[in-house]
Amino acid sequence: MPDLNARTERLSRLELDIARAFGWTVILYEESLYERFLQISGETSLVSREEFRKTLREMEAKGYLSSLDLHGHRAYRRLISETDIGVPLTPRAPLEEIKLALGSRRARMKRMHSTPRRVTEEVVKDSKEIGQYVLDLVRNYLRYKYGVRNVKKSVLLGYIEKLYRALCQSEDTFYGFLKNNTPEMLSNLKRIIDMKGTDIVLLGLRLAESDMRRYR
Repeated sequence: MPDLNARTERLSRLELDIARAFGWTVILYEESLYERFLQISGETSLVSREEFRKTLREMEAKGYLSSLDLHGHRAYRRLISETDIGVPLTPRAPLEEIKLALGSRRARMKRMHSTPRRVTEEVVKDSKEIGQYVLDLVRNYLRYKYGVRNVKKSVLLGYIEKLYRALCQSEDTFYGFLKNNTPEMLSNLKRIIDMKGTDIVLLGLRLAESDMRRYR
């Protein structure tokens, strides 16, 4: 396993742009990471997909990233932080966040035109559990915020809809929404997305919303 000293070496311009392409997220599909990289990298955006993959492998060997299989697709987890290397990795201006969001959207559109992932009974069950967890999290937060025992379904439904729309745009938009509105929930929801993936959380939010509308 690479040691910590390997992480503190000076990153190349290409490696730094790849690290920055994660934005606020920790885990990304390879295709999403590449599209986000293309949006923010300027001159280094001329890098081919093969060269990009080669650099990812080199960064993994150095301990900057780790690879994993996420729902049948290769993904990467960023292991280094701003503290490790002494330079900003998260967006510092709205334009940077817009570029990252655009990259995520382009990757998502490409995936939609590929073979769709089969929705199994296990996936639906997992998504329902996550949707219920998020629903309980939002309900408890609103109870605390407004000092009430019961939260109106219309208020709860409205918040779930906002979460869903934000995550549909990109993970960065989702995290930005939470940071600006309910920062207390950011760490919990970010951990779920890191563990389960965006698609499972989106399905969970949609199922939670559908159930609420059914029993209004």
